Amino acid sequence: MKTIVRLLYILILLSGGFVSYGQGISVSGKVTAASDGSPLPGASVLIKGTTTGVPTDTEGNYSINVPDQNAVLVISMIGMTPQEVPVGTKSTIDAALQEDAKALGEVVVIGYGTASKRDLTGSIVTIKGAEIADKPAANPINSLQGKVAGLSVVNSGRAGEEPDVRIRGTNSINGVKPVYIVDGILNDNINFLNPADIESIEVLKDPSSLAIFGVRGANGAIAVTTKKAKAGTLNVNFNTSVGLKQVADRIKLTNAAQFKEL
Repeated sequence: MKTIVRLLYILILLSGGFVSYGQGISVSGKVTAASDGSPLPGASVLIKGTTTGVPTDTEGNYSINVPDQNAVLVISMIGMTPQEVPVGTKSTIDAALQEDAKALGEVVVIGYGTASKRDLTGSIVTIKGAEIADKPAANPINSLQGKVAGLSVVNSGRAGEEPDVRIRGTNSINGVKPVYIVDGILNDNINFLNPADIESIEVLKDPSSLAIFGVRGANGAIAVTTKKAKAGTLNVNFNTSVGLKQVADRIKLTNAAQFKEL
């Protein structure tokens, strides 16, 4: 009888040991953004090499059980650079994730704010400011010729005259001009802008992206984003251009005496 009791006691001890091993090591921490320290809800905390993981709560906190001290936590989130952190003897592991510029993708201006280019379903063309600044044109619109499909820019030839701009042909008999938006403000033209001050230009051509502008957007829209101050080293850019015009085969005119004789 004593032998049976001893065997049962040993079995209970062994089963307790297995349970404690199965629970592993408890690790907790907080995931934040490295840029401003704000918490990142919904970030993934995964044990490397397994499918075991937990998401962070609304405050960026998490708690996970790992099998042993050799485990490695993979902390990731969409738009952020993932981190791999060995557990070791640590019971608290905090992580600050950096923004991944490649994952964020190109951002373009639309009628109701900004959006990632890969998420757009409308017809929007983006032209970088560098493609406009190096063109010898006083009006930034003149530099868009041949860069946007469906955009027609016709210059009248008169000094200071605004060019005729049409997006996908003539859409209305009441007017053919597109609406211009400069840093979120509606304008009749962008003649006053210096091409060197432009960060990017977005040409909106389809109804889905123009709906926010109502009737004014019937002929398309051209959204301009100007350059803003950035922290860091001061940069000074100086550009200049000189032009010379000469009339060929100019007609000779009479003076006063010759005109009187004629």
